[in-house]
Amino acid sequence: MIKNFFSITYLIRSLNNVVDRFPLSILFAGAICVLMSGTIENHFEEEQGQKWMMSLYIGFLLSIIVYLGLPRYAKPKLKIWLGAIVVLLSLTYFFFLPQTDLGITDGVRFLFYAIVLHLIVAFIPFNLMPATWHDDVNEFWEYNKTLFLRFLSGGLYTAVLWGGLSLAVLAIDQLFNVDIDYKVYGHLFIWMAGLFNTVFFLGGLPSNQIILKSEIAYPKGLKIFTQYVLLPLVVIFILIIHVYIIKILFTNNWPKGWVTYLVLSLSISGMLSLLLVWPVRNEEHGNWFASFSKYFYSALVLPIIVLFIAIFKRINDYGFTENRFTVLVLGIWLAGIVLYFLFSKYKNIKLIPLSLAIAGVVSFDSSKIVSKTSQQQQLLKIASQADMLMEEKLVPIDSVKLEQYILDFRNDSTNVDRMNPIVEFNDKLSYLVEWHGRSALLKLLNPSIVTKLNGNIQRQLADCENCKVYDYQFVEMVRNELGTAKAMQNYQTDYKNYYSTNHKSSLVSVTGYDFVASMDAGKSGSAYESNLSFPNDTLTALLSEIDWKAQQLTLTIAEDHIFNFDLNILLAENIKIALNGHGDFEFKQVVEVKEQAKCRVKLIIEGMSMYQTNDEPLTLSSLKFSVCIKWL
Repeated sequence: MIKNFFSITYLIRSLNNVVDRFPLSILFAGAICVLMSGTIENHFEEEQGQKWMMSLYIGFLLSIIVYLGLPRYAKPKLKIWLGAIVVLLSLTYFFFLPQTDLGITDGVRFLFYAIVLHLIVAFIPFNLMPATWHDDVNEFWEYNKTLFLRFLSGGLYTAVLWGGLSLAVLAIDQLFNVDIDYKVYGHLFIWMAGLFNTVFFLGGLPSNQIILKSEIAYPKGLKIFTQYVLLPLVVIFILIIHVYIIKILFTNNWPKGWVTYLVLSLSISGMLSLLLVWPVRNEEHGNWFASFSKYFYSALVLPIIVLFIAIFKRINDYGFTENRFTVLVLGIWLAGIVLYFLFSKYKNIKLIPLSLAIAGVVSFDSSKIVSKTSQQQQLLKIASQADMLMEEKLVPIDSVKLEQYILDFRNDSTNVDRMNPIVEFNDKLSYLVEWHGRSALLKLLNPSIVTKLNGNIQRQLADCENCKVYDYQFVEMVRNELGTAKAMQNYQTDYKNYYSTNHKSSLVSVTGYDFVASMDAGKSGSAYESNLSFPNDTLTALLSEIDWKAQQLTLTIAEDHIFNFDLNILLAENIKIALNGHGDFEFKQVVEVKEQAKCRVKLIIEGMSMYQTNDEPLTLSSLKFSVCIKWL
């Protein structure tokens, strides 16, 4: 093996075999690496780069599935046609992505598709027909063991190679005084992880003929890891869950939503442990494995019941979301797997990835529709209770009723397990926009409110060039129109911070000025003060004072020349830009010149930061500026 590793001929032959077997997969991996490297160098827009990378990765997984599912000696034309279909599907996925910014739903959809396609890789080479369902279980286990170990070894090889090459680059940089851009390390990682690791992993995948003829080769290290690390941890969590169930029975305090994730994690970890020891579960020296296999699924019955109680309680209180629907589908899948392994005469581990892939497809495609409808109904239900409905459309809440609503809820001790309904209403506004787009909310609003919103958006866009209204700003507009924004102030402190980055400062001529001073003022009290002296002079040349509250800058030169600058006016355009951003924004340089009888001053403002609490006015917290002085 070592001899082959250092053989150039062997390496080239192995690479040719991988490229010959997975040509399209290698092309997809290479294209992803090119995109990621281009993104580092700012050759692509980040948003468009992300969309292409998501599409290419879906195509990459589809191509692996196609090649693994084909017979080794399939006709070349069939491979070409199937490859073309994969490319078409990848492009179709890209064009179905939104033309605007990617949302949470797009990321979740990509994650679901990727998980489902990975699961398909786990069983695609095998015959799933009922007549041969139980014929190749051992080969199935051996194939997935190979995938698992190849993945781990590929990660190790990639990490070592990247670390070694990075050290080599650093050595060249330090020893030979070569100015190497730090981005090189990022490029190295991308190509090592994206292309080398891919080629290494695919090179270790067995062909269909080898899969069907493979014999079990159980690694001793895997057995030790499972027996002495993984299984004991699963047992500990099983005990914790059952103790928690006993607590529920004694306290009558029904489970929180978090317990569902614990049960699912425990179940998946336990099943993974059982899969790892599947070939040796009934061996003479595998009594511990046999006992665990026998009682594990029985031990999951009570936790699954608790899972269903917890998730139905959350759904009953707050309705369906994508997460809750997914948890419910996974709970049903888990219950089905438990029943199958408890009562089926023939236990086949191929059912686990196959059924989980089906559950994944059902979960996402259905969860979006179900959650959207459920949250809209929940929103209208709360609105109806608060008299905010007119002809089944949302209208503003009465201010007196809002105050009374908040006060009654705050004084009602029976509501300790629920949030303020108006705050919940506001949260659902955000949820609908973030997960389902603005249209999901606009269709519920009274037409007059929609008209006002459109007007507000147009005015905001007209006031600021190249600005846009983000979703969180749109939701805030809706809250203000409906009058429910005040509930958020009573519930929590809304703190926003704005700061300038990537200063687009242009060069400013200082020709004709005698002195230039640069300052970076930060708020540390009610005012800022800086004293500077002329060279070889003990007298104060420049006294800079900032009144943070009034947002006034005062420059005193040689003690008798006083210049006042109103920062509210000078920074007005940048404040508009800041309010239309996510927090960080590109600062537009401000230049202001003032002159008195014996002195001229040029003020150059290059950056700033501000903060805002709830609906209080914006407060300036730092200012970066320069002052040029000319004696006349």
